[in-house]
Amino acid sequence: MLEKTFFATVSVIAITMTLLLMLLPTPEKSTPTGSSGNDFFIENIRLFDGEKIIESTSLLIKNGLIVSIGERAKPPAVITVDGIGKTLLPGLIDAHTHNFGNSLVDAINFGVTTQLDMFANPIILNNQKTRRESTAKKTHADLFSAGVLATAPGGHGTQFGQAIETIDHPDKAEQWVSNRIAEGSDFIKLVYMPNNGLFSSIDQATASALIKAAHQNELLAVAHVSTLQDAQNLLDEGVDGLVHIFADKLVTDEFLQQAKQQKLFVIPTLSVISSANKFDTARQLAADSRVAPYLNAGQTQQLMSDFNLGSSSGFNFDIAVENTRRLHNAGITILAGSDAPNPGTSHGVSLHQELALLVQSGLSPVESLRAASSAAADAFRIKDRGRIQPGQRADFILVDGDPSSNISDSLSIHSIYKNGFRVPRSTGAAVASGDKVTTNLLSDFSKGLTNSNAMVWSKTEDSMSNGTSTAQLRLVNDSLKVSAQVNQGFMFPWAGAAVFGENSLDLSDYKSLQFTIRGTAGSYRIMTFSGEQTGAPPAQTFEVKNEWQTIDFLLADFPGLIKERLNGLAIVAGPAQGEFEYYLKDVKLKR
Repeated sequence: MLEKTFFATVSVIAITMTLLLMLLPTPEKSTPTGSSGNDFFIENIRLFDGEKIIESTSLLIKNGLIVSIGERAKPPAVITVDGIGKTLLPGLIDAHTHNFGNSLVDAINFGVTTQLDMFANPIILNNQKTRRESTAKKTHADLFSAGVLATAPGGHGTQFGQAIETIDHPDKAEQWVSNRIAEGSDFIKLVYMPNNGLFSSIDQATASALIKAAHQNELLAVAHVSTLQDAQNLLDEGVDGLVHIFADKLVTDEFLQQAKQQKLFVIPTLSVISSANKFDTARQLAADSRVAPYLNAGQTQQLMSDFNLGSSSGFNFDIAVENTRRLHNAGITILAGSDAPNPGTSHGVSLHQELALLVQSGLSPVESLRAASSAAADAFRIKDRGRIQPGQRADFILVDGDPSSNISDSLSIHSIYKNGFRVPRSTGAAVASGDKVTTNLLSDFSKGLTNSNAMVWSKTEDSMSNGTSTAQLRLVNDSLKVSAQVNQGFMFPWAGAAVFGENSLDLSDYKSLQFTIRGTAGSYRIMTFSGEQTGAPPAQTFEVKNEWQTIDFLLADFPGLIKERLNGLAIVAGPAQGEFEYYLKDVKLKR
């Protein structure tokens, strides 16, 4: 049971870090507040219609649809909402997400009423299509999705422990796309990263065949790339959009001219690139008084985390911002996408961070809002949302202030409407404390693998995520000997030892974590698991030497760690590959 608990927890973390997508939740039913239904009249409102600002106007909603704009007289027997001092925005569209768990509920809590998903379990797709057509009361965002992505055997997307259909030859493209259509995919996403050093990749001929097959079936083809050359190759093959900005080199004038001519769109996902560069942007967002009360514990953990992998080649934030600026100035369509729930991002709230980063990249506030509304709807051919105009569904948010002048005002959310019904905002619940710590010693290897806190040490390895790393444990006198082989095959490979218990522990009375270690010289990681843990695990790296040394970390050094509910921790070798042997003892908490 303990091993299963650990495997389940670490699987969730690995999945979140590298975008494995799970089943979506069944939405909760809600009763709207502020109106008796989805017929009402808003007056004295500043309105962003998806393209431009209209000052001091009105809006009539009936049966969850927008009926008219600018009516001066309130229709009889219709509830009126006064919009003085507020701005009405179309429900936001996040153009790059990965959805599982409560992600659609978390999204709408921050005014994101539609999510575009770039890799999802196909089991949920057709059900989501039915649900998004409904104009009934909802407390979740709607979903459009690529479903399974197109990748090579052993390519990015295959490392998450979920079997997916891969493709290795151009001749298989038509059938592969037909299979996605049968599963309910709204568009086709392919992964093209030749020579990336981590995964195999489809070749250019296969990418070309996939793009052509998508177009023959009147579907968009979008691509995950990591370099300018990758982007250029797919631009030559007619790809419709890039779901990340390339950040290895500055974009060329030739690329800009061709991209504009071919009407390419780009989703920069600057929020996740910011996280990869270990900036504090997401942590500042989590601390914002307009944000913090509406975050659940899992979202806070996600925003507080980062990739913890040091420098990341191809993810230079300054280059990403400059390339976004140049693309925008050249007239290429820019869309807002968060890439939630990668480390440093969370559903809903991170799209507001993305809006601010787009403004930092040269878009005006209005252009940034357009990137999360009408531009996204147009690019992905979604007809009934993204604008405030007659006939559109009444998905919108009211915010205090004027985000068309100050983009930060998008976070000053007054109310959220989905299908014309007001959606009550959820506030974060207090974290229930775990069990009291029986002993501060988390290991007593002279007596075995179990400690007095009912926690058990066991091996951990990335095989649960289709990795090939392995670990073996053996008790040696008063220490634990860990033999680890870390191999390529997973984006963040690891192997080592972990300790988990049936119940969580409350570490409120403790300030630091200490352990003694010696072994193969190199860089290692300690990962902590707490709360509901829907984001990457708070982690730190440290160096091991051949002689015994004591490592001491303040618990405050693990951003996002919920001290009241520690589930367990892991001390592992990786992501550096090779053979590692280390001895561990005296793992303990200190006051």
